[in-house]
Amino acid sequence: MVSDRLPLLNIFHQLRQRGFPLGVDDYMTVLRSLQGGFGLSDRGELEQLCCMLWAKSVDDCRLIQGLFRQLWPPPEALKCLLQTTESPPVEPSEEPPLNQRYPV
Repeated sequence: MVSDRLPLLNIFHQLRQRGFPLGVDDYMTVLRSLQGGFGLSDRGELEQLCCMLWAKSVDDCRLIQGLFRQLWPPPEALKCLLQTTESPPVEPSEEPPLNQRYPV
């Protein structure tokens, strides 16, 4: 199930249903932040990251925190989230470097 691999998706959808003006880019920003090492130490840090990126007011932040209390899965889910959002390794190119292809 997608929500097992993307546990923040449930919280994201709940926020959208409550009228938060969030789009795909907002969700992807959180995923990129996680990949960059932000919000990983504990649930509180992840809540804070989501509040910084998605909330426009103190009340919005409280709602996000409440949804985390209701919907946030066990810690293993965060590991799963990181595994599913990692970019595949880039294969080395067979082409010669640009400076060899187009000498100056």
